[in-house]
Amino acid sequence: MENVNINDIINTLVKSSEAELKLLITEDVPRIVSAAQQYLDNLASRSTATLNVVTDSEFQGDKLAFVLARIKDEKIILETEVFSFIIIGQGVAQNIINSIQGIIIDAIQAVLPASTK
Repeated sequence: MENVNINDIINTLVKSSEAELKLLITEDVPRIVSAAQQYLDNLASRSTATLNVVTDSEFQGDKLAFVLARIKDEKIILETEVFSFIIIGQGVAQNIINSIQGIIIDAIQAVLPASTK
């Protein structure tokens, strides 16, 4: 078997993994920021609508019941949104895991004798 420089292979593996991490994070983190911004934008719209009901002198219903129901709904909406952030984060993690596993496999294959490839 030819001489294998493990340090060079490990350096390449680590640099490739680092590049992959940076690529995935810069691609996916904006999705998380965008999802958070979308929630905040929607929250602003929902809150505006709620306040419009509260200040509407012609509203015939029970304003207190409406506001309490609206606040209760916000908890469910926020839980759903936070869950979507977690799903995005899990996708980031899974992409990183898959990519780095591939890099490790490539490094191992690079040192295997030709007869075992």
